Amino acid sequence: MAWSRNARQKRVFAPLHADRHQQYERKKQSLRPHRSQSYGDLVKRTLYFQLRLAADNIRDILLSPLAVVAALLGLLRPSDPSWALDRLMLFGRATDRWINLFEEDDPDLKSSRTIDDLFDHVETEIKTKLDPDTPAEESTWASSFAAFQASHQARK
Repeated sequence: MAWSRNARQKRVFAPLHADRHQQYERKKQSLRPHRSQSYGDLVKRTLYFQLRLAADNIRDILLSPLAVVAALLGLLRPSDPSWALDRLMLFGRATDRWINLFEEDDPDLKSSRTIDDLFDHVETEIKTKLDPDTPAEESTWASSFAAFQASHQARK
C-alpha cells in the first residue's frame, strides 16, 4: 500500500518538479551573459553582490517600521484604508528593481538605472583620481586585476 501511495505522489508531483526545474534552467540561462571571464570579473561581481545585499538589508530595516506607520495612516482614512501601504509597496518594488539583487536580466531594467551604475561610476572616479592618465574604458577593477594577473604570469 505504501508503494502505491508513493507512486501516486510521484505521478502527481512530477510535473510540478519538472516545471520548477525548467524555471531554474531559464533563470540560469539568463545569468549566462554575466558569466565571469576572469578573476577580476568574479571579484567585482562578488563585491557588487555584497554591496547589493547591504543595500537590500538597509531597505528592509527602513521599510519595516514604515509599514506600521502606513497601516496607522490607513486607519485615519476609512474611505481608502490601504492607500499608504499601497504607495509603500510601489516604493518597495521600485527599490527592488534599483537594487537588482540577483542580476535579473529584465528588459525593463535595461532602460532604467540600477545600483550597479552607481558602483561603476564610483569605481571609475576612484580609478581616475588614482591614475589620471588611464583611459576611462580601462579604469575598472576587473581590467586592473587582469593586468596584474598577466604581469604575474609573465614573471613565472
